[in-house]
Amino acid sequence: MPTPHIGQPRSRVDGRQKVTGQARYAAEHAVPGCVHGVLVTSTIATGRITHLDISEAAKLPGVLAIVSHLNSPKVPGYENPQPDERVEGQQFRVFFDDKIHYSNQPVALAIATTLEQAQHAAALVRVAYAQAAPQTDLAKGLARGYKPKKEKDYLRGQPQAHKTAPVQIAHEYQTPLQVHNPMEMHAAIAEWQGNQLTVWNKTQAPSLAQKDLMKLWALPKESVQVHSPFVGGAFGGASRIWPPEMAAILGAKVVGRPVKVMNAREQEFNMVGYRPRSVQRVALGAQADGTLVGIAHAAFGATSRYEQFTERILHPTKSGYRCPNA
Repeated sequence: MPTPHIGQPRSRVDGRQKVTGQARYAAEHAVPGCVHGVLVTSTIATGRITHLDISEAAKLPGVLAIVSHLNSPKVPGYENPQPDERVEGQQFRVFFDDKIHYSNQPVALAIATTLEQAQHAAALVRVAYAQAAPQTDLAKGLARGYKPKKEKDYLRGQPQAHKTAPVQIAHEYQTPLQVHNPMEMHAAIAEWQGNQLTVWNKTQAPSLAQKDLMKLWALPKESVQVHSPFVGGAFGGASRIWPPEMAAILGAKVVGRPVKVMNAREQEFNMVGYRPRSVQRVALGAQADGTLVGIAHAAFGATSRYEQFTERILHPTKSGYRCPNA
């Protein structure tokens, strides 16, 4: 295959704007009247919110609202979710109810005129919980593992061929949880003008974000605009709508002004997805000269309890090696 571009100097279309600081990322757009939102997150991994006290936070100068499940606007797609062929189960619904599904889940959004005021208000929100026992041990969960409906067993040639080869290797491997954590934290600015929704968002897929928002808010295509002219590091972690974006949209609905929400650095670890841990069992059979005779590869991965996410661990094995039996 010809590779004329390798080793040759090439100009990036957006290179000059990025290296000169002209590029504007999601949190950097100047939207008139924009205010700031800071998320309050849960301190437990599973359970329910029993009390949410915003009295001290609401008194602070500049505070416009504290949004939570107690006063969040109704989202049509929360009550009547539309089928989504990309996922199994229900996507996380920001400020939908009092249930806690995971550690550091958003439970409230403090909105204020300045970022510092919003940060101060968020720190004063008091939340009480009824805690339940979390399930976080992948090894203990393997026995009751869930097989995704879309993932069918793949077979090429003879499934036991690796067991007849002169050289055989079989081993179990584990990969830990891996967090993307790009330099540009996830952020969004949301603005409502009547039923017109505009979002400046960190996303690798503006059209998919638009479709998701159309479903969630029951709006036609012409009523939803998603702007993402530049995206920093994402690594697949900016390919969908995450809680910060939805919180900004809900907050803007409440205060009637554009709202900006940007993750704090520590929130990148637990609010916008990651590569889940896995257990993989690999068996190889080969000739003495190293020629592969057979491959067997099975994998188990962690997922959430409300939405089933399947890491495509096995797909490279199907086509990455010249082997008649896999």
